[in-house]
Amino acid sequence: MKPKVLALLIGFVIILLVSASFRTAPSPLFSNRMPVPLETALAEGWVNADFLSNGGHKGNCISGNITNLTDTKMKIAIEPGRRLVSFDEGKQDILVVKQQAFFVDRGTEKEVDVFGFCCQASNSSPRAADQYEAGHMTNGSLLSLAQYLSTNQYPVGAMQKAVWALSDDKSVASIHHANKDSIRGLLQYVADLKGVEVPWYTMEYTEDIHPDSLFSGRPKSIMASINCTNLESQKVHVVLYNKYGVSVKRAWIIIPPSPTSNEQEVAIDVEDLPRDKYYLKAFVPGRKLHDKTINI
Repeated sequence: MKPKVLALLIGFVIILLVSASFRTAPSPLFSNRMPVPLETALAEGWVNADFLSNGGHKGNCISGNITNLTDTKMKIAIEPGRRLVSFDEGKQDILVVKQQAFFVDRGTEKEVDVFGFCCQASNSSPRAADQYEAGHMTNGSLLSLAQYLSTNQYPVGAMQKAVWALSDDKSVASIHHANKDSIRGLLQYVADLKGVEVPWYTMEYTEDIHPDSLFSGRPKSIMASINCTNLESQKVHVVLYNKYGVSVKRAWIIIPPSPTSNEQEVAIDVEDLPRDKYYLKAFVPGRKLHDKTINI
């Protein structure tokens, strides 16, 4: 065989071998540039996906590396509701709550940040470079919450507490922020998912002294909503009683001349109180405004 012909045959064989190394994805799937869910791409063998922790447990805390194994440029979507599973059983899994859609050229890799939250309150916080599997899609209320958070923005800390309220059955009252108005929609949504009423107070918890722990479970303060309708320019006395009727905490609400809301917020430090049942009452001269039970 002539050298020139032999070289052409060798070149043709090399091209066939290289082409065979790619999986062919059905072109109609990508013709409209709609993103392919990672779930589908993994099941079909079109991509590989590896995930590493960026350190921390909320927000852009995961780095994903997606490899396109096909001979077609693909648009991939990492879906809200995907649970990334830690290689270390003692570390928290991560619930993805923001869709991340991006193109990956044929035969190349793409690195992206993944926005999510820890969903195992009793486990340790991930550290940088901890490995994660692509995991699986969640279902039920946790999936609903992830999809809701994908299109609604709230303070990051409140979103984390909302995830734990469902993944670990924490109280809706644990979803806390100094500006309660900024999380009212989130409180209502999570309460509806859990089939409970929106709590009239929220509770802030202390930071755990252990660097790997996340949810201490130790109440630091409560923020209570008191109905102060028609009380312009008045001073409301707020008292926290223990189960024996002994006053343990006091606070005041000063109602402005033209309040913007009938609901007024009051914060009370409870870090030094034992875990127990308490009663929060609010008064103006000659009138009781509020008398409700609170568990600390």
